[in-house]
Amino acid sequence: MLWLVWRRNRVSLISLFVLGGLLSAVFFGAGLLLRAADTAFTQCLDGGYEAQYCFSDQGWQLGVLGGLALNLDRSLLLLPPVVALLAGAPLLTREINNGHHRFLWSQERKREHWFVSTVTVMFGAVALISLLIASALGFWSAQYNSSVQWQNFDNGLLVLPATALFLTALGMLVGAATKRRAIGMVACLAVGYGLVLAAPIAFRTYATPETMPMADYANYEATPNGYSSTGVDPSLLYLGGHFEDDAGNRVPDQEGWQRFREHNIDNPDDEPWSLPDGLHEIASYHPAERYWPFQAIEAGILLGLTALCIGGTLWFVRRRAG
Repeated sequence: MLWLVWRRNRVSLISLFVLGGLLSAVFFGAGLLLRAADTAFTQCLDGGYEAQYCFSDQGWQLGVLGGLALNLDRSLLLLPPVVALLAGAPLLTREINNGHHRFLWSQERKREHWFVSTVTVMFGAVALISLLIASALGFWSAQYNSSVQWQNFDNGLLVLPATALFLTALGMLVGAATKRRAIGMVACLAVGYGLVLAAPIAFRTYATPETMPMADYANYEATPNGYSSTGVDPSLLYLGGHFEDDAGNRVPDQEGWQRFREHNIDNPDDEPWSLPDGLHEIASYHPAERYWPFQAIEAGILLGLTALCIGGTLWFVRRRAG
């Protein structure tokens, strides 16, 4: 049965493996190039908003790799939905619309046997490709920053495969319910974006962050237009800052910024980041040791949703079969 499912869907599955293999090879190769590069690359990354200009001075090779490093978290947001688009809705919906499943049942095969075989092939392919891509991304990012990569959290070794599996199952569910592949594909894209947008909100809302004075969290440097700040520990996930008074009570942001500006105007000789007496800026963050627990929690939630989608798909298949 597994072989028959593979034979009927080999074009889509081979396309999935080719896409994942090429993307993984690109990042593994880029990681090897970075490993051979000198320290100039890392120094450019530390340059903040001027990093892109720094890379251009190092030659086009490092310029390309540098641009990839700076934009990795944004350019790969659609990776799990794209992986899911090549499986899930297209494969299962085509099986149902073409009646292949009924042909197999007539050969003394139960519909559950066909369904399990189809899901095993699809999810096995998606899981393998997702793990390979996540490993390649981890190898690549480790070459220029050995600390925890919070900005690439959605492409982590646990979350990326779990997201791809969930979106595949969702596309499969929507495709089975509507018998329309396009609707399942649109659902993958929409929910994929929703997950990316919802994850940071969940971190702030349901996971209590730690805090420290902003003066301990960041290094300040005066600039012609004021000042710039850089986090002391890049392994921390910075969530934002707020103001507090001496008693630890939160000061409204508008009031805090107003007092900060008035202090700078009245004290032009002070450092541009100095605060008036009685006002303190506090940084909220998650430490590096929470990275893997957060990965496991989010992956577990996504896999649970995946199981629900698979169960719903089987229910629709049974209903359509009468």
